[in-house]
Amino acid sequence: MTHTEKRMLLMLAASCLALTPLAARADEAGAMPMPKAGPEVAAIAPIFGVGAAAWKGTVEAGAMGPESKLGGMWYACDVEDTYGVGKDAMTWKGHMVVGYDVNAKAYKATCVDNMGTLTNFDGMLEGTKFTLVTPTEVMMMGQMLKDRLTWDMADPKAIKFTDEHQVGGGDWKLVESSTMMATAMKPMAGKKAEATAAK
Repeated sequence: MTHTEKRMLLMLAASCLALTPLAARADEAGAMPMPKAGPEVAAIAPIFGVGAAAWKGTVEAGAMGPESKLGGMWYACDVEDTYGVGKDAMTWKGHMVVGYDVNAKAYKATCVDNMGTLTNFDGMLEGTKFTLVTPTEVMMMGQMLKDRLTWDMADPKAIKFTDEHQVGGGDWKLVESSTMMATAMKPMAGKKAEATAAK
């Protein structure tokens, strides 16, 4: 072993010894407790925490199959909508994860879909209305726009849903409205729910 190698080995050993008391103090202080799902997650359960839901609306109904994920901190939903009719019909499928980010202290959602896109949303809960909005414009059907999804839980048995688009900072335009009716209100317990679609 050369003199330089011995010196490096001694420096490494000294560094490890210096860090040992820090590690011991961290053990004495105890590990950080795992966060638990709070009232923010429970507040959106009527939308995302249902066992199955049927949709009726102006765009052919899709279905959500929600699952509670990661200790109940997030909801994972598979969404499917069919736009148009006959040979012009297009089926959109997406997977959305939505919940309350304890670090940002805000609702957040991310959606990936069969069109190859990933869309992020910022959320807010005001009274009985839960809203998700893209923080910036996103590409949808060949056009840059902001997307706003709103669920009104005033009647938890018939939740009103709207999807609105805003192009270039203009007015919000309604593109879809539906009513979501829970067909099964049961805890998810990690099991994917079956969902039904209704016209």
